[in-house]
Amino acid sequence: MRKLKMAGLFVLALCVGLLPVAARTKVGETIDVRVGSPHPIQAESWQRELEFPGSTFVKLHLAKLALGPKDVLLVVDGTGKEIYRHEGSLTEGTWIPASLTQVVTLEIRAANGSKPWGVEIDQVGFGFARLAEAAIVPESICGNNDMQDAACYAGDAGKSQAGEAVGRMLFQEGGAWYLCTGFLVSDYSHFLTCNHCISDQSGANTLEVWWKYQTPACGSGTAAYDSTSAGANLVTTNYDLDYSLLAFSNDDPAQRYGYLTPSGAVPTVGETMWIAGHPGGQPKQFSVNSDMDGGLAKVDAVGLAGNVPGTDIGYYADTEGGSSGSPVMDGATNEVIALHHFGISGYTCTSTDMNQGVEMAQILPEIQSYLTHPYFGVTAGASVTQGDVPLAVDFTAQPVQGTAPYTYDWDFGDGSAHGSGPSVSHTYTVAGYFTVVLTATDGNGSTATDNHLLIVARSSVTPPTITGVKKMQNPFRLKVLGTLFQAGAKVLIGGAEVPKTAFKNAGTLIAKKGSALKAMVPKGQTLSIQVRNPDGGVSAPFSYQRVAQVTLSPGGQGTLPQSKPAVPRDLE
Repeated sequence: MRKLKMAGLFVLALCVGLLPVAARTKVGETIDVRVGSPHPIQAESWQRELEFPGSTFVKLHLAKLALGPKDVLLVVDGTGKEIYRHEGSLTEGTWIPASLTQVVTLEIRAANGSKPWGVEIDQVGFGFARLAEAAIVPESICGNNDMQDAACYAGDAGKSQAGEAVGRMLFQEGGAWYLCTGFLVSDYSHFLTCNHCISDQSGANTLEVWWKYQTPACGSGTAAYDSTSAGANLVTTNYDLDYSLLAFSNDDPAQRYGYLTPSGAVPTVGETMWIAGHPGGQPKQFSVNSDMDGGLAKVDAVGLAGNVPGTDIGYYADTEGGSSGSPVMDGATNEVIALHHFGISGYTCTSTDMNQGVEMAQILPEIQSYLTHPYFGVTAGASVTQGDVPLAVDFTAQPVQGTAPYTYDWDFGDGSAHGSGPSVSHTYTVAGYFTVVLTATDGNGSTATDNHLLIVARSSVTPPTITGVKKMQNPFRLKVLGTLFQAGAKVLIGGAEVPKTAFKNAGTLIAKKGSALKAMVPKGQTLSIQVRNPDGGVSAPFSYQRVAQVTLSPGGQGTLPQSKPAVPRDLE
């Protein structure tokens, strides 16, 4: 077995912004790597051990997995525990569950005579802060820390059952890894958390949730989790009310752990409440009592300002960074009365300075229609995305979950009559840029959309090609490499022109304008970059992702950098 040790590991260039820091507890970073099997695999079994000295967790991103229908990929952590198994190929990349050991082993077991292409890893997420340490700042503990392990309430069937629907979240944004909390809110495994935790589909794609991550006894024992859910669809989100509703792509955890019932009742001052969450990503904790309230925790204020005025309730029940997205529950019914999202910056809890949650009575009307049936989405496929006129394109629709039967409407973007059905064909007779929009409806009446940008070029144009994109600093620029670039060519990002394009030669363009350009290239997002020549020729889209500056040392000794403390400020 070949062993790859990434020693001396990582030197990171991290920037601390001036904006308020969301205390969703940053615990890791991401690096680009190229690690994989031989292509093809000649033997019936192949293994590679990867070691990441000093890392507190390791997440691998499968860029490509091409196996025969009976071939199996196994991923095993340093204790020998199987954390991932997949039979056959994957049609797109995926993040696999995290290993909490520094060693991860990839193994492919090929069927007799299969000789599959194999596997390739293109990114690794690694932890640089232990979870207990990561929870130190900011604090949101009022007076004494009254949080207790979930196991301390094993005798309370209502609280124990409710707590099972609460999960610990690990997810990526901008190349960094964060922790939050979320909970199941429907029989169809809808999952509610904060918008400041996950606000877009790219973050939802990386989500990993641990279920029943808790200690076996009250105040003692080694914590373990029962199962994981990986990857989700973003159903709807709202910044003002700071919520995001997700639906799991490949799992149905509500069938194992049940779900919590959101309450439409407006909370009142003095009613008892409690919180279940994963402060700092630690094993599940319940905040049932509060010394500030002299016993059971209570709602201490209503009508407080959250992201906008009049949305929040206030309470002294203890939380910590990473508790964002925890359910605030009615002390008597265990229904969810608020979504926890704000903390305080120290122990100075006062009548005007307390932990806060968004009233569920304001969130529920916006999400209720989604909770009564399965998530529904759709993806549109095109046989080609550019070419000369006349350009014939075959389109296909693929529903994601939902309930049959499905209907489809295709707007081809060129003013022609719409198409219908899961497979349609259309011929473009004029040159231009066309956005094709697919709108689908399922048997429950739910709608979903997807779109494609098509480029139809004149038959006499010169089609340029992009072969690479490199980031340049001081000031921020992008060097675009390729062939057949013309003087006056423009660089496009997501179809929009960059602020300035400088022509160097037929193989090099420079996209300029520092901060304005940087705003078009957010970290961690995969972008589509193209070049458009003055004669109308446009290159095929080139995928590019800007990540934090990383240097992988060739060897020697070294340790991972420790996380920098978050600035105590509001959001948890």
